[in-house]
Amino acid sequence: MVGLTVFVGLIGVGTGVIAWRQSATEITIAGKLGSEPEILMNMYKDLILADRPNYKVTVKPNFGGTTFLFNALKADQIDIYPEFTGTVLQTLVKTNTKTNLDPAKTYTTAKTALQQQFKMLI
Repeated sequence: MVGLTVFVGLIGVGTGVIAWRQSATEITIAGKLGSEPEILMNMYKDLILADRPNYKVTVKPNFGGTTFLFNALKADQIDIYPEFTGTVLQTLVKTNTKTNLDPAKTYTTAKTALQQQFKMLI
């Protein structure tokens, strides 16, 4: 099962990494501690339900830290969690490049690394 995966870059550009399950009708959105992740989780829920009102979307706030959430995502225990693009580049993927100050280039670097290393699509 491939989960729906979303990372959101909050350093000047928004990103959404998506690997969509073809038969998904239940989606679990989890997040870190704090108000920003909770706002984003509920925004994702509202957007999904606006497009797919028959889906069941569960929100799990304060679910854990970066490594815990990413491992849960890879293990298909959750489908979405919001993440900073900088965290993706500095913690989750292996890259030999410095984080670029240009938001579009940073997004592209994160997108490419996630696709190549984890088969996650933006």
